[in-house]
Amino acid sequence: MDKKFHLKQFSIAHHRSAMKVGTDALILGAVAGSTMQFEPDTILDIGTGCGIVALMLSQRFGSSNVVGVDIHEESIADAEENRKGFPYPDKLQFVHADIEHFSSERFPLYDLIVSNPPYFTATHSSPSELKTLAKHAITLPAITLFRRAKQMLSRHGEVAIIYPASMAQEYEAAAQECGLILHRRVAIRGRQDLPVKRFLSTWKMEEREGLIEESELVIEVERHRYTAEYKALMMPFMPDSVLNK
Repeated sequence: MDKKFHLKQFSIAHHRSAMKVGTDALILGAVAGSTMQFEPDTILDIGTGCGIVALMLSQRFGSSNVVGVDIHEESIADAEENRKGFPYPDKLQFVHADIEHFSSERFPLYDLIVSNPPYFTATHSSPSELKTLAKHAITLPAITLFRRAKQMLSRHGEVAIIYPASMAQEYEAAAQECGLILHRRVAIRGRQDLPVKRFLSTWKMEEREGLIEESELVIEVERHRYTAEYKALMMPFMPDSVLNK
């Protein structure tokens, strides 16, 4: 039985990973860095899991060096398998490490740092899934994520994180405490008539002029019928047969 998640240019093994491929990762991989004024030379994916965000960013920024880090050894095994099956594997590296202790002499600073951090809620029905996600959420709290991101961020770089709307206050307070400044926030809804489910936000070390750039992304018109905006965002990655059901 084929357990891989298939995209246009590559496929993703995720059966060993703590977190499976989901919409959050797809949106982060498609949106992060899209408003940067320069192509990032170095990209870091914290909590990379099976590596899907790292691979999507490598597809988008072909000349960038992309590094994915995860504390979960079996997730890195999936990521490494996926790297080997990627059309251009040489610009990708996956590292099994705790982000608290991770360092790289090759790339001490990164122009773009991204994360789809682990979290758990009562909506996760499987006890084993809850246990796994809870463990990983504890290892990567918001304050740790932003503190390490700030330490490894290049002067003009940016940090892009996707997180639940219910945890917005926690994530935004942690970023501020670490000296990062909110520049952009995308509110994500499953449908137009549903409440905001996620935020994808971008922080920098530099002050910004004027108000925070606010926008909204709605994923579906109805179940399995995607909005034109979401289709356009996913067109480089998702098979047409999936987007145009």
